[in-house]
Amino acid sequence: MEVRAIAAGGKFLGNDIGGAEITVRDAVTGELIAHQRVRGGSGVTGKIMGMPRDWGTPVPVDQSSVMTVKMELAEPRLLDITAYGPLGSLQSARRASVQQWVAPGMDLAGLQGVQVVIPGQLVEIVNPPTHTSLNAPGPVTIRANVAMMCGCPITSPPPDGTAVWPQDDFTVTALVYVLNEAQPAQLAATVPMSYAGTASQFEAAWTMPAEGFYEIAVVARQNGSSNTGVDRTTVFCAPAPAPAQG
Repeated sequence: MEVRAIAAGGKFLGNDIGGAEITVRDAVTGELIAHQRVRGGSGVTGKIMGMPRDWGTPVPVDQSSVMTVKMELAEPRLLDITAYGPLGSLQSARRASVQQWVAPGMDLAGLQGVQVVIPGQLVEIVNPPTHTSLNAPGPVTIRANVAMMCGCPITSPPPDGTAVWPQDDFTVTALVYVLNEAQPAQLAATVPMSYAGTASQFEAAWTMPAEGFYEIAVVARQNGSSNTGVDRTTVFCAPAPAPAQG
């Protein structure tokens, strides 16, 4: 049996994004059968994204990462198959599972192999780094790397062509929360982020209004689907200590 992990709306999770951990268990007994990382490429873009497929038609697996499981079967067996990844972007990693019957004589390989679909968006805040101390009031540049879960980039279409994952198909927003002691976080600002002109990079400017502690959550969504990802960072301007009482 061959098992692959594929990004919803994207390609397979290959070595370039760290792949995915695959766990195979007996669905009835919980017995661990296999646990291994998929190895290989992300597939052929033109074959995966370049042509429509009828509902239920498997995604082409040429040059794609795979894990192979061999079992000696005397009778049919129901398996729980779980994929966790991408391992090269753990802040965005997700877990997805499917159940699959196997039986003597079955050869679940190639297009008949198991494909576990991992939904979401890869989101990594690259600025500001978490736990950044800044001056307030003052400007803050928020920048995030946003991609498909397979690592495939979001780009602006070239003048004479099209992009596979065009930036106009994605909405990226920074939500800024004030963190107060013994109180729920309060939404302080909603800041739309724009494509920064470099593949998968989105950026926005925000002004930290006053001393305090703030959490920034960057939310990215593929507009035509439920694919959504989030990353968080924190910034602060620590209040000056109160003067000592004489």
